Amino acid sequence: MIPCPEISHCRPDALLFQTVNGTPISPHNFERDMIVPAAVRAGIMKPRPKKLPKGTPWREKATAVNFQAFRRSFGTWLQKTGGSAKDYQGAMRHASPEVTLGVYMKEIPASVAAAVDALDSMLNSVGTKSVQ
Repeated sequence: MIPCPEISHCRPDALLFQTVNGTPISPHNFERDMIVPAAVRAGIMKPRPKKLPKGTPWREKATAVNFQAFRRSFGTWLQKTGGSAKDYQGAMRHASPEVTLGVYMKEIPASVAAAVDALDSMLNSVGTKSVQ
């Protein structure tokens, strides 16, 4: 990425994320070089096995962290806002609400949502009180 010396001198059409040549970063390369390593470091994904031949699939589809997972998460969280299917369709820029509802939005069981909320509360309290 080529840093802009002063924000007031940057062009409005300048790329925020770019290659060293000033061209756009391809989504595949960004996923491979940035997203997947971050997910591995965070313990969300397993690292690529060593000695695996190049081009061999290694990520489990159900737990892969990628742009598709981000879109599905966005759709599922959007569902909790109480909007209409048409609102979700517009936010996700789909041609039909059927695609939005059928592919990108998954219902989260109340028990799972409660467990995640409890974990979030516990993690947010670290440092302010002892965790039991």
